[in-house]
Amino acid sequence: MSIINLDVDGVVCDFAPHMFDTLRKDGFDVDALPPEVYSVWDFFSPMPKDMKEHAFTLLADKDYWLSIGTVPGAKEGVEAIRAAGHRIHWITTSWPGCFGWADIRKTWLDANFHHPDQDLSKDLTIAGDKSFSDGDVFVDDKASSVRGWLDHFKYRKHEGVLFANSHNLPEQRDFKYVSSWEEGLTNLVILLADER
Repeated sequence: MSIINLDVDGVVCDFAPHMFDTLRKDGFDVDALPPEVYSVWDFFSPMPKDMKEHAFTLLADKDYWLSIGTVPGAKEGVEAIRAAGHRIHWITTSWPGCFGWADIRKTWLDANFHHPDQDLSKDLTIAGDKSFSDGDVFVDDKASSVRGWLDHFKYRKHEGVLFANSHNLPEQRDFKYVSSWEEGLTNLVILLADER
């Protein structure tokens, strides 16, 4: 059994698309945003002030966080990884502007990825620096997190996978990467874990 470290936002939680859809529904002209908003990690920076303020107001609301859906194919992928005998360990960074965020994240994970053997008091790490969370395979959509994790555990066999997205295009060549669960992330993770 291998430990599979999965980032949450952007890998299993459909964070950015949900934000843009919600802003659009709330009357903001998301389609008029400059193209670079989709190619930078901090997509809030290029937003007009009123849109950014509204986005941060949404992110301070626990119900907003609980309303975010899953990345297409993530539920089935996580189930397949578990069925192959591997343990999922969730790794995420908290949102400081939302009171009680850690409990909200646990509620979201339990609602979307519940498993009878999962204990979120042990199987969830909330940290600004994800590089210290032990495991065999790490999947994240932030290249610097994957790089930091690989560097921290460089003296043993482990695998990092970049969940490819428009904001990490320049860095994809440096990693094993897959851009969707349907494209083969599940199979890649199981293959890498089974090789251990």
